[in-house]
Amino acid sequence: MNEPVEYKYFSVNPQPRKPGRKTREYFIVNKSQGVRLAVIKWYGAWRQYCFFPSPDAETVWNAGCLTDVQDFLKRLKEEKPR
Repeated sequence: MNEPVEYKYFSVNPQPRKPGRKTREYFIVNKSQGVRLAVIKWYGAWRQYCFFPSPDAETVWNAGCLTDVQDFLKRLKEEKPR
C-alpha cells in the first residue's frame, strides 16, 4: 500500500522502505494534532504485520479505532503475496 489511508480520527501513512527490507512501516498519525500514535510493521516471528502503540505517547484506543486498525491490517494481509 503506497498511499495514505484515512479513518475518522487518524490516518495511516506509508513510510519509505528501509534499505534491505522487503516490507515498509506505516505510521498512525492523529488527524487533529499530527502526533504519531503507533506504527504498523512486519513482525517476522509471527510472519505478519502487527500494531505497535507508541511508547512515547499515552494513547487510548476505543473499539472504533481498533476496528479501523484491524481493517488496515486486513488490507495489508490481502495485499501481501504469499
